[in-house]
Amino acid sequence: MRHACKRGRWVSSALALVPFMAIAHVGSPTVFFQGYAGAYHLRVTIRPPETIPGTAAVVVQTDTTDVQRVSVRPIRWDAGPSGAPPPEECRPVQGSPRVRSAELWLMTPGSYYFFVEVAGTRGVGTAIVPVSAVATRKLGLSLQLSLMLAGLGVLLSASLLVLLNAAGRESTLGPERALTAENRRNGRLSACCGAIAISVALVGGKIWWKQEDARAARRLHRPYHLVATTWQEHRGRRLQVTIDDPRWLDEDWRPLIPDHGKWMHLFMARVPAFDVFAHLHPRPKDQRTFTTTLPPLPLGQYLVFVDIAQENGFAQTLTASVELPAIASGSPAGRLDDVDDAFSLARAISDSGTATLVTAALDGGLTMIWHTGSAPSVEGVEGLLQFDVLDEAGRPVELEPYLGMPGHAIVLREDAAIFTHLHPNGTISMAAQRAFLDRERDVTSPRALHESHGPERTTQLRFPFAFPAAGSYRVWVQVQVRGQVLTGAYIHRVAPKRP
Repeated sequence: MRHACKRGRWVSSALALVPFMAIAHVGSPTVFFQGYAGAYHLRVTIRPPETIPGTAAVVVQTDTTDVQRVSVRPIRWDAGPSGAPPPEECRPVQGSPRVRSAELWLMTPGSYYFFVEVAGTRGVGTAIVPVSAVATRKLGLSLQLSLMLAGLGVLLSASLLVLLNAAGRESTLGPERALTAENRRNGRLSACCGAIAISVALVGGKIWWKQEDARAARRLHRPYHLVATTWQEHRGRRLQVTIDDPRWLDEDWRPLIPDHGKWMHLFMARVPAFDVFAHLHPRPKDQRTFTTTLPPLPLGQYLVFVDIAQENGFAQTLTASVELPAIASGSPAGRLDDVDDAFSLARAISDSGTATLVTAALDGGLTMIWHTGSAPSVEGVEGLLQFDVLDEAGRPVELEPYLGMPGHAIVLREDAAIFTHLHPNGTISMAAQRAFLDRERDVTSPRALHESHGPERTTQLRFPFAFPAAGSYRVWVQVQVRGQVLTGAYIHRVAPKRP
């Protein structure tokens, strides 16, 4: 009991930090995309800069070696192609003929789309990858650089004082005339005046630097503040989330756009056990308030994560927490407002660290297999999270589209510092991609969204991802089979990167 209380306080402390780390996902800024550019299947990884201006690192991996050229062009949403820099050609990575990379400067914060063009023997194809670029931290000075700059400052100040002393002492001295006491006094006076001027300049510079530092801190990205509340009514327990941030309706506000046909995607996980999970879709009550009927979730403290996308293509995750009371005796269970709402009380299956397959039981006698591989997961190493759903006889089951996708994966580190909502096409906001694609429809291949909106069905789930940090994670994978949304729950441990 004491351990549970300590962990509860620890999770509450983590919750206090979460709003300052969230953007499109929480604590996981790297953008992953998997899809088609014309006839070429590719995976794109974009690491936005932590400071603006800064450079974004882009890696493009193609499916074959017949690609001759890959270029990437970052286009800001309100500037368009005419206001964007020319495309940057990606350079081949030595030893990996199918991998190319580039570094691109992003000069201003905001919503971008990276226009990826691939040319080869199968023609030219293009794809669009949305990126939300914001400053998330300030760059500090290292001790070595601070000491070097301080030393240079002392040297320059001393040199200037020596020059001022010499100028005041000898500027009025005639040729071949000896120094007088007055000349020496003038030199010392000039040096004293110079020292005062240098001191004033240093004090003024320090004040200016503090002001600029405070201004930079204010410019750091802060997700909109979110408040979650719940109450009981005749329809059952209701949940309301309110964006009560004063910036939400200011002059820079942009309305929401639906993602997978929903205004927002809300995820709930009960802490500290992470034994209950829900994926809901609140409906707007007004421009800042959204409500939904809760499924029969047991009482407890819940983390709340809300994915939204705005008209300018900027996507972010808002966070909150809410305490759910026990369902009152005799109260109605409540009919869910959205047919795509789903929840799970499934017990999480832990990987042993040595097994290559981890099996989670689903309803209806089905099982979900996670192909974890023989090597342990390591932070920062990109790969594919691979899942299969099997029937009672061990045969692959065809997955029906759920919210336009073959499946969804939610990755949450147990300290709540990392949260990611994954699709088979990556971590991108599909609403933002659709909005940007509509702008480029005349030059973009219609297959650019093949993976996102294709009508084909599959029996496999492959999510491109890299765990951003070591730790213990909870992973929920949602699929739809025979009209029912099923959830596989896992515990996955990620090892730190070796030095």
